[in-house]
Amino acid sequence: MISNRIKTIANLVPFEMNLADIGSDHGYLLSTLIQMNFKNSLLGVENKKGPFENLTNNIQKIKANNIKLSFSSGLEDVDSIYNCVVIAGMGFDNIRQIITKDINKLNNIDCFIIDSHTKTKETRDFFTSLGYYIEDEKIIFEDKIYYEIIKFRKGESNYSYEELYFGPILLKNESNILVNKYKDILKNNQKITKNLSKDSLKYKSLIKINNLIKDYLNI
Repeated sequence: MISNRIKTIANLVPFEMNLADIGSDHGYLLSTLIQMNFKNSLLGVENKKGPFENLTNNIQKIKANNIKLSFSSGLEDVDSIYNCVVIAGMGFDNIRQIITKDINKLNNIDCFIIDSHTKTKETRDFFTSLGYYIEDEKIIFEDKIYYEIIKFRKGESNYSYEELYFGPILLKNESNILVNKYKDILKNNQKITKNLSKDSLKYKSLIKINNLIKDYLNI
């Protein structure tokens, strides 16, 4: 059974583009797109031997002629026909490393769909600094984890700190999931600050974030 996270990512994919899925793992996203009648070119990229073997076996079962696979890292084997890139299931630091290693590839990439498991504010900040704007965002809660999935398109943007932290689209389309996420974060932060010196930089940073969250939650 395909997870809600994979379905959410697939629903953000522009079907008029060619797509590269970085870190394809078992190929669930590629399989889902084929089931959704995606006709353009697909590239599955995986850099670990075991997962790549699983990916290959799973894609062979599909028997789709528009999927290619690459045993490589990041964007290094993504050629210019792939103008949409999905990077999902890893932390922001790894995502940033993938992008900066092959920064010249961005000339051909008009769309990124990013599922960063850490530092979502930094993720938005990074991609907008590279010349992308946030076209869409989704938040889901699955297996006791909050996922924010962000779709970036090439173009100018100008966001406030609050928008980069919470997500401009998520703020407009406020959901119970978003509210619950920041209630949980605030609760956890308050526990941490109790054990910190009020003069420490970490304490001051957390207090700033807590106040931002309280303003959003109106508490």
